[in-house]
Amino acid sequence: MSVVAHYYPFGEVVRPLVQQDRSPKRVFVLGVYASAGTTRTGRGRSAGTPDITREVNEMVKILFVCHGNICRSPMAEYVMKKLVKDAGREREFEIASAATSREEIGNPVYAARQMTRADYDRYDWLVGMEPYNIRNMLRITGGDPDGKIRLLMSFAGTDEAIDDPWYTGRFSEVYGQIERGCRAMLAMEGAES
Repeated sequence: MSVVAHYYPFGEVVRPLVQQDRSPKRVFVLGVYASAGTTRTGRGRSAGTPDITREVNEMVKILFVCHGNICRSPMAEYVMKKLVKDAGREREFEIASAATSREEIGNPVYAARQMTRADYDRYDWLVGMEPYNIRNMLRITGGDPDGKIRLLMSFAGTDEAIDDPWYTGRFSEVYGQIERGCRAMLAMEGAES
């Protein structure tokens, strides 16, 4: 027997219920997820009511991804880690970053790593900074059947790209965008806690 709480967009609890099953007693939370019609377990739902099944003690695993893993994705990784720490929720999250390219792999100045197909199975969210990253992430993963791949700024309600400050020199502007996206993502994940 499992105790289940149903959560829908904006974190409103609709109704708790007790569900019979053959598994050991476990507590689950159902909540908002990436895109309509998908769940983290891969079972489809009707449009407009996306959900997720996650054990309460299971960590939210986030991989931030950019082209080289030297500017935007590590910045997002550490901004999100700071926000999570400030919220007292470090035990709820696993946060990392990766690149879509191999350009900086092995560079002794950076600890860059390339995203792999296995990351799709390991992480709940694979978060790109711009459409170019998303295209390459989809190429690496072979698709996104579970709706895990998103632009960071989509959590803040926009399709705004976060341009590479390595080329633009706009590090402060990029930091502001990343902070807004991370705050919105944390707020969304807070609705599930």
